[in-house]
Amino acid sequence: MIKLFYEGGPLFMGVLTIVLIIILLIIGQSIRRIHRNQFKTETLTTLGSIGLIAFIVGLLGQLVGLYAGFGMAEQMENMSPAIILGGIKISMITSMYGLIIWLVSRLAILVLGWYHKINFIDTPTE
Repeated sequence: MIKLFYEGGPLFMGVLTIVLIIILLIIGQSIRRIHRNQFKTETLTTLGSIGLIAFIVGLLGQLVGLYAGFGMAEQMENMSPAIILGGIKISMITSMYGLIIWLVSRLAILVLGWYHKINFIDTPTE
């Protein structure tokens, strides 16, 4: 796992890991707020936006990696296709990590929305 972190580039993988931690903290806080009947549905929108940021940062990491790799390939005269394909494979690590984080946020939105719906007690006013 640490090998993938460094292969994906510590800068982008570090930013994505921070975003993942933020998402997990929001999920934990949301569960507590649901139990206290203090949950706001705007939290789900925020969670979705942060997850989308993770996906975009992952794609940006891939594009930066591809740009740097193609720049090096341009300077070399004889480059085997295996080296080029290996570089493309490495550049996809940040995209996959960002996609996984986005999926975690989307699943959290579904589960938290459902959990809030079944735990929300609407007291009738007289």
